[in-house]
Amino acid sequence: MKSRIQRIGKEKPFLQWSIVNLLGILIIIWIVYDCTGISFNSFLKNRKLEENSIKVKAIVINTKNYFGHNPVTRSFSYSYEFGIDNKKYRGDTNNSKYAVGDSIEIEYSASNPEYNRPLESSK
Repeated sequence: MKSRIQRIGKEKPFLQWSIVNLLGILIIIWIVYDCTGISFNSFLKNRKLEENSIKVKAIVINTKNYFGHNPVTRSFSYSYEFGIDNKKYRGDTNNSKYAVGDSIEIEYSASNPEYNRPLESSK
């Protein structure tokens, strides 16, 4: 009788150990997927813009994009907005030199205007 109780006690930690390992593996898979997804999306965006981009003017709007997580400096850049076929699209200027109302030149992908970026020579 005692040996059966000891055997049951030994099986339970194995079950708990495998659940912890499974959760650890799932977390690792999620991190790899998240990082890979970001890298792939950036690669796809750059490729689409290099293949067939269209240059247009955009207006800097009053939407702030903060750099990093530094509570001291609170540096930010403004977003810009442009319209294609009565639909508005937005992007980040990624530069704090722009002010609300500035007109900047951007490029967007002809196949997907969601893929857009400011041109370096805008200001």
